[in-house]
Amino acid sequence: MPATGTRMRERVVDEKSKGSWVAGLPARGSEARFESQMTGAGEQSATGPEAGESAGGDHYLADIVFIVKQDGTVLYLNREVSDLAGGAPGTSVLDYTASEQHDLVRGALDQVFATGEPQGYECQGTEPFAADAWYQCRVAANRREGKVVSATIIARDVSSWKSAQSGLKQERDRLKSEYDTVSGELERLRGALAQNETEQQELDRFRAIMDQAGEAIFITDPETGRFVDANETACRWLGFRKEKLLTLGIGDLDLEFPLESPNGVPEHVTNTRGSPRPKLFSEGRHRRRNGTSFPVEVAINRRLFGDKTYMLVVARDIKERGQAQQALRESEDKFRSLFELSRDAIYLSARDGSVADVNDAAVDLFGYTRAEFLELEARRLYVRPDDIRTFQKGVDESGSVKDMQIEFLTKQGQRFRGLLTATLRHDGDGSILGYQCIISPETQATPEPEAESAEPEGAVRVEKDSVLVVDSDKRILVEVREVLERAGITVLTARTGAAAIQVYKSESAAVGAILLGDNDEEMDAATTIRQLESVDRDVAVVLMTDSLEGADDARRAELGASDIVTKPVHPLALVQHVRDALASQESP
Repeated sequence: MPATGTRMRERVVDEKSKGSWVAGLPARGSEARFESQMTGAGEQSATGPEAGESAGGDHYLADIVFIVKQDGTVLYLNREVSDLAGGAPGTSVLDYTASEQHDLVRGALDQVFATGEPQGYECQGTEPFAADAWYQCRVAANRREGKVVSATIIARDVSSWKSAQSGLKQERDRLKSEYDTVSGELERLRGALAQNETEQQELDRFRAIMDQAGEAIFITDPETGRFVDANETACRWLGFRKEKLLTLGIGDLDLEFPLESPNGVPEHVTNTRGSPRPKLFSEGRHRRRNGTSFPVEVAINRRLFGDKTYMLVVARDIKERGQAQQALRESEDKFRSLFELSRDAIYLSARDGSVADVNDAAVDLFGYTRAEFLELEARRLYVRPDDIRTFQKGVDESGSVKDMQIEFLTKQGQRFRGLLTATLRHDGDGSILGYQCIISPETQATPEPEAESAEPEGAVRVEKDSVLVVDSDKRILVEVREVLERAGITVLTARTGAAAIQVYKSESAAVGAILLGDNDEEMDAATTIRQLESVDRDVAVVLMTDSLEGADDARRAELGASDIVTKPVHPLALVQHVRDALASQESP
């Protein structure tokens, strides 16, 4: 208890000072704390007005100061409590604390008395102080002769801070909720943006493919006749930038091919299409600004995009197709000439055995007119009809039969033996049309006197009846092979000199002649001929070239070729050169 004639005074102690009993406690709110100090009656406080004291009398600071025992009994309170007749001493500090924080207060007091170390806590106050007010409390030990005899509790009203804290928490929760909402929206927008980017990349890729296409692609509005879109090829063909082209209409251009479907041409759907088949116009031409032109094929179709119908037009340059068709017609003419002028009898039959075509040699050999042949069944040409099934089976299994001995029957009923070579006939799409049959009548060989025969008795005659065609140009290989095979000559092929050497080494027993294409960029003819002669010194080489026209005998001897033909060579002449070369290699 305070001594008589004195009253409790207060002074300010800097909480940061190491000499203060509250040193080391965490600071909250103001950096000033207060502790009680006994001063004599009439003495002026050491702190004066700075401690909150006025000249007119005592004035208590905001902090509430208790001095208490370990059980919480109040020994001193720096506030007067009007509701208590005997004053605060003797009451419990718990009386001024909300019941739910009693254990917190007891725990702090026990720690201080047990360890002497300062403690701190926050609690909610009750009457006689402000109800529901929150206080931040500091608890420090009071020692006497080194023993803790009481504790000082300094309580600061932090209700406004708690209220602000609660408000900040509510604001934080509100902002967090808004943040979560905005984050979700941003994530949705990010996903939509990623989807748009993916779709844009696909559109860009599709546009790049369309722009690089060899065909000109137009999209027009059938109602206005104006261009809506076009790829780069279309713009290049017309000589306009796309921006300029999209300002024009079809009538602004003098085109020689259509860009809109003519009226009266019905659209139709086929079994293999789920949409109308485009209308094709193959007689168009595109004329360049320099006056040159090329043929085009135009496909036109109506397409519904969204709720509007547009005209989709694809124009294709068919110049190469026309050139290929022309080359095919020329090739067919050449093969037709070979077919007609061949000295071997040739007829073409369908799979059912009906004769589809026949050459003059077959007409002369069998005695039928051409008209009679085309109404004839092929089995009537054979003494034994089973021979037809035999060669057909062989062709179906291996693709061809060669030199099959057959007994044939003419219109007059005469029989003769001949050699049949048959191959499959194919359509342009690869399907089998029928058979091509080449018939060579057997000639009666006149035996030579035995004394003059150079062959030992029982010797087997070996016929080298194959030709090896060597050329780096695949197109030439195909054409030459077809010509020779139609003439009944077996053909092997190679595209390089090295490959030809390997083929010849393995097939020299059957190869009677070599047809060598002279191509300076791919192989040296003289070197290739010398390498072939190293396999067989007497090999017959027919050099097919376009650079030795009029070559003299010295040049021919230098190359080592037994024969030279100048490209391009007529198929019949080519066959004759090869046959002469084969004949020169026949074994005696």
